[in-house]
Amino acid sequence: MIYSFQKSVLVGDKLSCPLMDPIVLKRGGSSQVYITIGSLPLNEVIPSFQLKRKINPMELIFSLLFLRSIDFKNYHFLNLLYKSPMLCLLKSGGRWNEWRWFQRYLALRNFLLAHYFSLKFRKLAMKCESVYVLVYYNAIMLGVISAFRKLGKEAWDVQHGYLGPDHDAYSNAKAFEVASTFKPTGFLVWDNRFGTHIESALNMPWENTDNHHIAQGDRSLGKYRGLFTVLYTLQWGTSVPDGVQVAVRDWVDIQWVFRRHPFDNSSRSDLNWLKLMPNCSITDSSESLETVLLRCNLHVTFNSGATHEAATLGIQSIFLDKEFAIRVEYEIRQGRAIFASDQSLSGVVGKAFEAAQFSISGTPASSRP
Repeated sequence: MIYSFQKSVLVGDKLSCPLMDPIVLKRGGSSQVYITIGSLPLNEVIPSFQLKRKINPMELIFSLLFLRSIDFKNYHFLNLLYKSPMLCLLKSGGRWNEWRWFQRYLALRNFLLAHYFSLKFRKLAMKCESVYVLVYYNAIMLGVISAFRKLGKEAWDVQHGYLGPDHDAYSNAKAFEVASTFKPTGFLVWDNRFGTHIESALNMPWENTDNHHIAQGDRSLGKYRGLFTVLYTLQWGTSVPDGVQVAVRDWVDIQWVFRRHPFDNSSRSDLNWLKLMPNCSITDSSESLETVLLRCNLHVTFNSGATHEAATLGIQSIFLDKEFAIRVEYEIRQGRAIFASDQSLSGVVGKAFEAAQFSISGTPASSRP
């Protein structure tokens, strides 16, 4: 049995994860058990394990009695890994993530929580042969990985976005020199360029999925209601730049689809203005990213890793974070990704819209701005 941990969605009476399922099943998984955070409908009939967000304080204290010497190696692993400010961000903001004392605090906190979850999932790990996780470096995932690794079973981290030199969770060689059960068995990556990085930076095993998670959909899908459509991929903790609102108001003939990040459960009051715009809609992540992309003509983002997937599908991306260029250097060389400043976004989107109109009708479309 394959035991999967990820953000899952209920499709009809079946539990599904558009990113993970194709990859897990391709590797021979005949049956799956899912962990879900939060509640599912009461008529749920698929195999899953409900995980509440709240921690039982007494269970947490009791778990300390089971600490062993190998667990302190796990702490050393986290202490090295969490030297990265990018892994210590909080929703509250501020610059605490840059302070070493705060990084040590988070390393200790997540070490104790991960040990707690490792014990919590031990019985389930005994029943299953392997586990696939997303974002291996948070406390819950670390605990799941440790539960399986301590039993000599495989735990694979599945690529969920950019993976490269400036992502410290996938570049910290010192941390990965430590013998720790928090480390995944290996990494499942989208293509060889990411795997080559894993091998050179971490000296860890990897397998290429050949973008299998975006190769399963119906390529004959039509565009959104026959209109020129722009997909904007939202990100957790990242507000929508002002230039996006300007572009939406300038180009009323364009349909704008804003897709929420799979792990973003916030109310996002900064998106209230979208609800007043007739040419905008907000969608969740219940549909696969591939399906949504294939309905769109253009992809816009601040710095989402969805740029890689859009390029694979032949869809151009516009990104608004200038520093993001280092992460999408390959896509830029392909001509599938370009940078636009907040001020220039409306014009760049307009040119793409007019070019598309020209290719369809043979005559230029009228300008709106």
